[in-house]
Amino acid sequence: MDLLELYSDLDPRYQELMKRIETLRAEKLDALLSDAWRMGEIPEGLPVMLGKEGLLGADIAWPPAQKRLDAWQYGLIMRGVEACDSGFRSFISVQSALASYAIARYGSPEQGERYMPSLLDGSLVASFALTEAQGGSDPASMQTRAVRTDKGWLLEGHKRWVTNAGMAAVIILWARTDEGVRAFLVEPQKHLIRKKITEKLSLQASATYELEFSGLELAEDAILPKAKGLGAALDCLNQARYGICWGVLGAAEDCFQFTQKYIKERQLFGRSLASFQLSQAKLVECSQLIIQAQLLAFRLAALREAGKLTPVQISMGKMNNVHAALQVARICRELLGANGILLDHRVMRHMTNLETVYTYEGTHDIHKLVVGHHLTGESAFK
Repeated sequence: MDLLELYSDLDPRYQELMKRIETLRAEKLDALLSDAWRMGEIPEGLPVMLGKEGLLGADIAWPPAQKRLDAWQYGLIMRGVEACDSGFRSFISVQSALASYAIARYGSPEQGERYMPSLLDGSLVASFALTEAQGGSDPASMQTRAVRTDKGWLLEGHKRWVTNAGMAAVIILWARTDEGVRAFLVEPQKHLIRKKITEKLSLQASATYELEFSGLELAEDAILPKAKGLGAALDCLNQARYGICWGVLGAAEDCFQFTQKYIKERQLFGRSLASFQLSQAKLVECSQLIIQAQLLAFRLAALREAGKLTPVQISMGKMNNVHAALQVARICRELLGANGILLDHRVMRHMTNLETVYTYEGTHDIHKLVVGHHLTGESAFK
């Protein structure tokens, strides 16, 4: 799997981090996954567990003077957790790259002091509400409105596909105002109705909600003062997309390792399934896809650490690596034959999860158009 020795050449501190997450997965995460998948919920103890391990907001400098993990370490966390399940990695993405980053980057010092310590240790769960049912890939069509009142703000609208919202103690909610798109810190109240989206065929180990609100009153200090315009929301999304570029490596590599072992042990027509030319060709194709995605993730990490990573480069990484991981999962499912559809063989679980990752945080084709705009100078979104 590490044919180019990218992981084995990493500094010992990175090696130790990978081993620590692998141990966490083997001893705790895998044990939580089965019930989480069947119940369609994030396990109650998962946030605090991840917080104690230092895996929440790991790359966010909080307090601001404190040094946090670098781009490779953050990526390796995402990779290690998604090797278990995309739903668990999605929890970290929302808690860290979206909600915690939004507060740390765009909030006031008072908001940071109030929320950040509890977000980082997992004792408080946060969510991020941007997407609307009619909007999809077009957040500029947002219909949620926030109007100033004598007491603060009054919000009305409807959000959909909001991860973690059921257990969230605070939600970063984006709304259109007379001053442009702004972000608000919303805590649960009677005017905020949370409805769980059920019967999903993907990301079962992650709870997703829609929010309905009318007459939702907020104080003046509920607004994130530095989040002005849709660009702030897209900045948060880019933090999450970078994590996805690494996370899907974990899913692809887990599919590869499981399938590699399976075809070596599986006997067919009196020989090992691994001895057939078609099996080897498919495994080589998976290896090639994984290596290309690994190289891209490593390059993005170098650019991020140098302060040179651009949104276009992140779009390229998200587009390429999710597509590669999905192709790996599909090929591995073929190699597993009928057993490929079984939950305990895990490959199809990864595959269905990746179908969603292929769509959220910007669909595959939207990212293609972002890169196309960069290459041609012509926007296809006009």
